Parts: sequence; structure tokens; C-alpha cells
Amino acid sequence: MPRYKPIRSLYSKSLDALKQMLWKRAIALDHEDPCLTNRNYVVNQINEYVAKSLPSRILDELLFFQEGTSAMYALFLLRSDIQKFKAKNIVLTKSHWEEIFTNQFQNLIVLNLSLSCTDYILENIPKCCPHLQVLNATCRYERMRIGLNAAAFSLPVTDRGLEYLWDCQKLRVLVVNEPRSQSRGIQTSITYAGLRKLLEHAKSIENITYSDMGSVVSKGMEHVDHLNLRAIKHFNATAESMEEIFRLCTKLEEISLTFFENTHQRKVLGQIIKAKPKLRCFQLIKFNCNPLVKELFEAVGEKLQILHMTEYHDPLRFCHVVCIARSCPILRHMTLLYYSDDSKNYGKPPNFGQFTKLDTFEILCCSIDFNYMLKFCLQNCQDVLKNMTVTNYRRDSYSYVDEFFLNNFTFSQLLEVTISECFRFTPDNVMRLILKSDKLQYINVYSPDAYNEIPEFIKRNNFDVMFVNKTEQYLE
Repeated sequence: MPRYKPIRSLYSKSLDALKQMLWKRAIALDHEDPCLTNRNYVVNQINEYVAKSLPSRILDELLFFQEGTSAMYALFLLRSDIQKFKAKNIVLTKSHWEEIFTNQFQNLIVLNLSLSCTDYILENIPKCCPHLQVLNATCRYERMRIGLNAAAFSLPVTDRGLEYLWDCQKLRVLVVNEPRSQSRGIQTSITYAGLRKLLEHAKSIENITYSDMGSVVSKGMEHVDHLNLRAIKHFNATAESMEEIFRLCTKLEEISLTFFENTHQRKVLGQIIKAKPKLRCFQLIKFNCNPLVKELFEAVGEKLQILHMTEYHDPLRFCHVVCIARSCPILRHMTLLYYSDDSKNYGKPPNFGQFTKLDTFEILCCSIDFNYMLKFCLQNCQDVLKNMTVTNYRRDSYSYVDEFFLNNFTFSQLLEVTISECFRFTPDNVMRLILKSDKLQYINVYSPDAYNEIPEFIKRNNFDVMFVNKTEQYLE
């Protein structure tokens, strides 16, 4: 039996009312309400009352409620013991930022300045935020006019701003804008050289969320012995770049590789197999690894928990999935985009205790044998599986799969299920699935002629489940 829609507590209702009241007041102040003669005085008065009257837990919930942009809303919630602060897309004067950093941010651990950061803000961090560990330093693009008919853009966070972070010896995670070149119309921004110098000096950094950190660290750092990076994303890797990455980053836990050409793929695989990194997360995009799947996952599979494979060259086959299952005993999240059955599966699928910890399963296929492939993947994890997505490339035929799922799996922990239009459910069996899964919250399947019946069933029983009925538009 699925859970019923909970009755909202007095706490949540009161919190929402307080959020809305502060938000409306903040928006009025943002637009300089003409009835107010001294905006800063009003902000300080509200801040003083809120910070003294409410406990830290409520203040934190209110702060991270922000759905829009308001400079004043964030300022209402400042306090001297604050450890997390979020100010999205706001503009304050340099002196105002200096005052906030000096008086409020001494205990700060997480600072989110999404689309608000500048070099002069970063200047305050080393001296005012000695405990900072996570920083979002992204900024807005600013338009610059060049001549009469030309324009370019600049970013207010540059290599100069990164230099201020050299002394942040507790900083672990940094979020920045993507480095750009002048040839793409960006006049000022951070550069590869600036990121390399930052990594040299701020030894504690574990992750910089740039989409190609592999290109940053694989060149120009020959004089460096070691980096603390634990996550790397890399476009079009080569054997040489991977060798340098593994030399520098001995604590790597996450690797994401994206390829737009096939030239170096086998040699890159060879470097990964040789290095045998103890990965927690492994993502391969447009990567033809089929010839070396067994060797690859024997090298990286022991500690692997998250696997994402997007294959456009040659679809994964059942034998490859078996290799993954044998080599990855603690895998929790598996995404296989582009799978095809090899039509050689007979009898019962093998069961050697595979995928016992799998809680998220996603597969995109051009053909699939439910009784073989899905039983193999899901038979040992049906009591821990929380999210399941099954999608098919083909839109020209359909079959009913509801009895298969209902008769073969318990799905006692299932929260979300999404299944392609060509794999259909009858209305009665959708309702049976809802009743069978105790924790189901979201079901997205195609059930013909059930547009009103199932929503009415959910509403009538007050179940806390969202049902989305796919359409036949892709089958026409």
C-alpha cells in the first residue's frame, strides 16, 4: 500500500508563511520602495530581529529557500555564527561586502555566490573565511562595447581573483565559470594557467567543477609532484594526458571521459587498465570500450559505485553486462545508454549474486529481452532498487510488460519508475503496481485509455503518488 499524502505540519505552514512575508518585503526593498527613506536601516532592523528571534535551523531553511533573485532577502538572514550562505545573482558595493565578510563570515564553511562573485569579493575570503571548504564563485557575463558595431564580454572573476584563493588551505570544492578564450569573444576570464597556479598553491582542493579539468592538469604541471584532486572530467583524452593525470592525481575517485573521435580510445583504455585507479564513479560518453570491457572493469570495478556509459559506436551486449556484474560487487547506480540483445540468450539468466546493492537502474536499448536481461540485472536488487528507467529507441511496435514486472519483482523500496511508450501497462495493472509498492512516489508509463481512471484512483485514495501517462505521439 503506498503512503498517503501527509497532512502539512504547523511547522511547515508557519515556515512557508514566514518565507513569503520576508520575500515580499525583500522584493519591495530591491525596487527601492519610495515610502522608505533609508533602506539600509530597514534591512538592518529586520536582520537584527530575525537573527535574534529564530534558531539557526530555521534561518538556514529560510536562506536556502531562495527561488528568485533578491539581494535584500539574503541580508535579512545574516548572523555572526552562520556556516552556510547563499546569495544568488545580487550586486552589492565593495564596502558592503567587506562589512559582511568582516562581521559575519568568520565561521563560514559553505559560500554560494552563484552569478554574484567578483575579484574584489574573493579578496576578502582568505582573511575573513579561514574555515571555508566549498565555494561557488561563478559570475555573470558583462557586455563590453568595442567600437560602434561590435561587442564582447568580460567576466568579473579572473586569474587575479583566483590568486586570492591561494591561501585557502581548507578549500575542497570550487565552482567557477568555464575558462574561455579571446577568440570566442571573452575579453577577461579565468584561464588554464590561473587554474594550474591555484592547484599548485591551494593543496587541499579536491574538485574544480570545470568540464575539462583533464586538459588543465595534463599539461604545464610537469614540475608538480602531486595534486589532491579526486574528480576529473576530460574531453578527447589521449594516452599521454591520462598518464600525466594518473601521475599527479593518485587519489582519484571520479573520472568522466567524453570522446568526439575514436583515434586514441584503445590507448586511453590501456592507461586506465595499467593505472587501476580505485574509482567510486566512472562515466564514459561516446566511448567504444567493448573490445576491452573485461580488462577495464577488472581494473576499476572493485570500489565502483556509480557507472554511466553512453555508447554510440557499437551497442553494449549481454556479455558486457555480465563482465560489469562480475567485476563491480558494490555497484549502486548503473546507466547503460545504447544496449542491444544479441539474440543468443536461452533458458534462465545466470545468477551469481550480481547487483545486490543496485538502487538506480537506467537503460536505453534498441532491443531487449525482459525475461533475460532485466531479470539478470534486477533479480537480486528488487528490495533495494529505488529508481528504474527503461527506454527503447524503437517507436514502431509495442508490447505489454506490466505482468512481467508485477509477477517477477517485489520492488518494496521503489520510488520512481519510467518506462518507454512501447512497453505498455493496462490501467488495472498500473493501479496494482501503485498498491504493491509501499514507497512509490512517481510512475511514468503508457496506459491506453486511462487518462482519468488512474488519477481519480490516486485522488480518491489520497495516495502520495504522481502518475504521468505517456502519449502515443511517438508511435504515429
